[in-house]
Amino acid sequence: MQNEKCSLTGKVAPFVKSHIIPNAFSRPSQQNGRFVEGGGKYLKTVPTSWYDKNLVCREGEDILSFYDDFGIKELRRLHLVNTGMGPILDASKLDMESIGGIYGSVRIVRPSDGEKFRLFLLSILWRAAKTSLPAFKEIQISAKDDRKLRRALIEQKSPPEEFYPISIVQLYGNIPRHNISPESLDEIIPTGDRSNYRNNIFRIYMDGLVVHFHKQYRNRKYPADCPVFFVGCEDELALLMKPFKDSKQKLNLDMNVVDAMIRYPSKINILKSIKY
Repeated sequence: MQNEKCSLTGKVAPFVKSHIIPNAFSRPSQQNGRFVEGGGKYLKTVPTSWYDKNLVCREGEDILSFYDDFGIKELRRLHLVNTGMGPILDASKLDMESIGGIYGSVRIVRPSDGEKFRLFLLSILWRAAKTSLPAFKEIQISAKDDRKLRRALIEQKSPPEEFYPISIVQLYGNIPRHNISPESLDEIIPTGDRSNYRNNIFRIYMDGLVVHFHKQYRNRKYPADCPVFFVGCEDELALLMKPFKDSKQKLNLDMNVVDAMIRYPSKINILKSIKY
């Protein structure tokens, strides 16, 4: 094993394999299944999602696993991920209230520990920002923010609410198992009063759930003006519910498949026969 400085603890120790997004939410749906992965010179198949063998040491991975163990159970308990639906099968059968327009519907959940839940999601943001894997190249944070996140994760103390506030969108319907590279987005959001504002976010998808990490220092004070929509701010959490068939996620997935067909024309039959 290679001895290098652990990106999380700062200690010099052997690296260990670390998934960026928990493997429970990012592995193929079929036993012994494989994902088709493109973007490079060659199309390849992989048995699991992204992991980094040069990110953290054993102690650092234990810290991340502490949050993953909690987060996996919590997301499944709250029926927030596809693998946690049980007999319900589809999130469309969950209680939600339509609010109309582009916003779809709203669902209310009650996390068992809002601060720990937020730290779990922030740990994924930190991993995405620190890994050198090409799929995560859009997730860039400052050295100052890196230090704040590392300290929060090590000390198990959530940073101030205005530090990368987190909101959630849950998709429902027929959602194929897939992974997709996180994005840094500059969205234009209607406010309802015939005006718009720019909303800068990091967008990370996992197992039917879209997590928005809102970048701070923007022209709208998050989360003070609507705290129920942000993880860890109140006992209850409101999240938007949107059908997958009409979502940005489906559009991104379709565009990726088309791009792969153009990049790798000799593999078009493989791409057409993909089973998620």
